Amino acid sequence: MGMNNLARAMAAKGLTDTGLARLVDKAQAQIWRLRTGNRPLTKAWAELLAPHLGLSPQALLFDDNEPLPAPPGATVHALREDGPPLPRPLQRLEWPEFSDDRLPVLGKAVGGSDGKFMFNGEPIEYVSRPPSLRNVTTAYCVYVDGESMEPRYFAGELVYVHTGRPPRAREFVVVELHPEQNGDPASGYVKQFQRWAGEYLILSQLNPVKEIKIAKARVKGLHPIVGSFSA
Repeated sequence: MGMNNLARAMAAKGLTDTGLARLVDKAQAQIWRLRTGNRPLTKAWAELLAPHLGLSPQALLFDDNEPLPAPPGATVHALREDGPPLPRPLQRLEWPEFSDDRLPVLGKAVGGSDGKFMFNGEPIEYVSRPPSLRNVTTAYCVYVDGESMEPRYFAGELVYVHTGRPPRAREFVVVELHPEQNGDPASGYVKQFQRWAGEYLILSQLNPVKEIKIAKARVKGLHPIVGSFSA
């Protein structure tokens, strides 16, 4: 299967999802979905990825009875950036009866341990809108990047963001920051909201545990996460 070949080829080259995403200028979450089989590996994707993996597009798409060798000890379907997969939380929200309209998935991962992503104004894709966000016209989704919010959220997990109300204390949020320079896109993070303290926003990170203090003037938006989906 092409999906197995992609995972094995990445492992053979020592490439992580973030590393390959940087090479092809795509979102880390898109590579994660291709590698794990949550998105089909199309001919266009194979042609884009193959040169960076030292393979032909056909080798990614078809086995031809000659599967690529996996590195010793590698577990292809559970490949992570730095070791075996951590257990996932048991509680996950499952949205019933999705409506017909769609939500944009925003943000492009840039790598790093803090899970930073950029709001470049262009949706990565569109997903079904859950009933709780049916009347929130500016709601959106983002893919989690990095491991800074494990074990609550994992890389590649899709979170649903409510833009119509302020967050409550200890609620998980997407914080959007103003660009550092004119012309740059806004940046964002998935963190846990603690409080406003005068001219500062106080957030928490889970992995490693630490408190984050951001000047209020830098904050462009602060929106609660109201659900998540992991395939």
